Amino acid sequence: MLPSPGNALVIQPGGNATIQGTVPPSAFGPLLVPGASASFTYVYAAAGPGSVLQFSGTATSITYTSTGFLSNTITVQAVPVLTVLGLTLTPSTMELGQAFTLRMTVQ
Repeated sequence: MLPSPGNALVIQPGGNATIQGTVPPSAFGPLLVPGASASFTYVYAAAGPGSVLQFSGTATSITYTSTGFLSNTITVQAVPVLTVLGLTLTPSTMELGQAFTLRMTVQ
């Protein structure tokens, strides 16, 4: 049984992602006996925000190819732009070992 990662990524219009690292497994494994199962992990990186990604998969043996299966879709969000508006440390003076509060305001 071999997973089929070659066309595993279905990209909606305007989307883009690439596989990271090598594509497991090799062309000769894993070998599974009837009734056995295996899990595979593929790591992709989205090329930019706004991409809508969906994955598909099949498994193939010598004489059989499974029906395809589609994942849910995901939308790649833009990285937030954060601005620190202020830092306040209280109390303004303290003793050694005394607790203090640091408040950060972020937008």
